[in-house]
Amino acid sequence: MENYSIGPEQFPKGKGQKAGKYIFTYQVRDWQIIDYKMWKPLPNFILFRGPAVDLSQPYVSFLGAAQTFGPYVEKPFPYLLQEKSKINSLNLGVGGASAAWYQHRKWFNHPKPPKLLNIINKSELCVLQIMSPKNTLIELDQNLTTIDASTSEYWKNISPKKFYDKLKKAKEIWIEDYINLIDSIKVPVYLFDFSYRDFNFSEDLEGFQNKEGRFIDKVSGKFPQYVDHNMINAIKDKATGYYEYKQRIGLPQKLKDRFTGADHYRSIELPRLLRTGEGKQDFNPNNITNTQVYYPSPQMHYGAFEALIKSPFYKEKLRE
Repeated sequence: MENYSIGPEQFPKGKGQKAGKYIFTYQVRDWQIIDYKMWKPLPNFILFRGPAVDLSQPYVSFLGAAQTFGPYVEKPFPYLLQEKSKINSLNLGVGGASAAWYQHRKWFNHPKPPKLLNIINKSELCVLQIMSPKNTLIELDQNLTTIDASTSEYWKNISPKKFYDKLKKAKEIWIEDYINLIDSIKVPVYLFDFSYRDFNFSEDLEGFQNKEGRFIDKVSGKFPQYVDHNMINAIKDKATGYYEYKQRIGLPQKLKDRFTGADHYRSIELPRLLRTGEGKQDFNPNNITNTQVYYPSPQMHYGAFEALIKSPFYKEKLRE
């Protein structure tokens, strides 16, 4: 078990999330704001959000995307559950993750997760976040990325039929991936929707192409992008339980420098440059903000904690 407090002098060169010692995108970006106490539960693999967990003791595993990882939050909901219940939380949240990735399917710059299911299956419970099929859609057509979609000529000109056909396929794969993952997990699984997305959302590519609204309002919807009620209903009964937290509170969240206490201004464009290596020529260092509005706030993480602490598993732990 290895622990890392990654400071600027340790930031690796290159782009993307590399196998081995570092999973660095969030920690590079956020070092002045927060130390995520990254650690390595598996040898020769990426780092996960800490604090480190003694895997010889009982623990709950948490699978999900950025919302589970908890950017800009000192105590994300897995940690709050650990504090209250006294059973360890293994936070395996990875920005942009999918059900497929947890089953050893490599995508983009993310390495395959070796033996990750082994440590998941040694937990007492697995909390599995509802994630987006957006990366599956990109696997079908790499031009269908949500990054800069509002200004993309491809999105403006793709035929609606081609898009809807690919989206239908991506949704089918998403359902299959979730069912396969749940079947592969040999401990109880709680599905958890940590979002304020309306699952009645219906994609309207024509409306976006006719300039009737923004891309997020007409095509992708809010996170988890493209997920609808039919997809949820197709996987819900496979799990032991289904929980949700749907409120949007505490945003915008003001960012503070943890060393000085002053407002922290961060680049709006740097995360994309770090993630993709693209946009260096157009990078504007003056495009900055001292707030964030995308990730769940500390108040939302507390709400997620309250939703899950009422589940039968945690109620039983509190009685022990």
